[in-house]
Amino acid sequence: MNKLQLMLLAATVASGCFTGYVADEKGYSFGRWFVGGFFFSILALVAVVGLPDKSPSDAERRRVEAAERRCIQEHNARQRLKEKEDAKRRRCGEIERHQVQKERWTMFRFDLSRLD
Repeated sequence: MNKLQLMLLAATVASGCFTGYVADEKGYSFGRWFVGGFFFSILALVAVVGLPDKSPSDAERRRVEAAERRCIQEHNARQRLKEKEDAKRRRCGEIERHQVQKERWTMFRFDLSRLD
């Protein structure tokens, strides 16, 4: 392989990489446009530059991020509410258990007083 062939190969690979990179930035397949850039060089680059963006715009991205934040906040609020309800149930359960124990103790003391 002489120098001219090596330089031509390097140029076609570079063209394919650059075309693939531009396509990837616009939301298209890197691999497909790499092949196009490798075989058609400048023509493929002009074609990919003329393509519309598939990637979401900044406004769309911000809208999606805001929706995700709201969803996370709602989830956290529901989680805190559930934790409060669980704590309340535990406290109520402890009070009920304490009352049952107190009643049992009262009944036990009453039974002991009969033994006298």
